[in-house]
Amino acid sequence: MSQAKQPIEWACEVCGKKFGIGEWTCADGQSNHVVKEKTYRCLDAPLDPGKPAEGSTAPVIRGRTVVCNIPPAKKVMEGGEVKLVGEGSVEFINGAYSTKDPEIQYWLDKKPSYQATQEQWDQMWKTAEERLAQKEHELRAAEQRLENERNELLAQVKQQKKQPA
Repeated sequence: MSQAKQPIEWACEVCGKKFGIGEWTCADGQSNHVVKEKTYRCLDAPLDPGKPAEGSTAPVIRGRTVVCNIPPAKKVMEGGEVKLVGEGSVEFINGAYSTKDPEIQYWLDKKPSYQATQEQWDQMWKTAEERLAQKEHELRAAEQRLENERNELLAQVKQQKKQPA
């Protein structure tokens, strides 16, 4: 897992402004800019729900991980005293967290433990049955694409035979 490269500049999807690190507030002065969504994955182990009861399905949420201090608190002078305000947290559900907030992306990009690939995540979080079902689905989709291509080629050949040379 390599650390993600930090963007030097982002573009807000709401106000269109280009901005850099630390310039998180959007044109309204209240909320953060909105950027392209990014998904983070962690490889913490899912909870073992045991064998589901006959006729029931596996639980949808098999794990929650709360990462505190994302973004970290900011020091603010208030009445001659320094106060820490604005400390946040993010919650990974089933080992994944998606955000469009550039400040959260900035801080999560600094943590290599949340940079797992989709393949790594699949190996950790999906059961053998789920991985097999996914491969079967991908295989059926590939077979359907091949069949569609063959049908298109056949239609082109028939069309060419109909047209006189």
